[in-house]
Amino acid sequence: MPQDLLIPFQERQQRTVRTDDLDIYKTRLLQILRKTYDYLDEFKQQYQNKYKQYYDRNKKPIQFQIGDKVRIHYPISEKEGLKYKLGVRWRGPFIITAQLDPVTYRVKKVGDRIITTFPIHVQRIKKYEETIE
Repeated sequence: MPQDLLIPFQERQQRTVRTDDLDIYKTRLLQILRKTYDYLDEFKQQYQNKYKQYYDRNKKPIQFQIGDKVRIHYPISEKEGLKYKLGVRWRGPFIITAQLDPVTYRVKKVGDRIITTFPIHVQRIKKYEETIE
């Protein structure tokens, strides 16, 4: 280490630090750090792939068609004055108007006079089932 070179190894003698020694030290340290970061990146990638396989094992692909009626999950917060267990979690019906990417859909409220569409992630969508009352 560079600081070890500054400590006298005998009482009367002082070691001098040469710039060559520091350059060699810096180069070796950078090589070690690069190898370490490469190893960590590889380990992180393996870890992510492993848990992606665990996640995908039981995951079924969810697909909706344009024009499907769906319900949207709205989490209830205590700020609204409602308790979560008594609140309406799924609102709808909504109609899917477009698919933006594999996991995002654009929906609009059924029967709204004002045409307002907004994007929703597939995890917040479920099929709308007509109930006969």
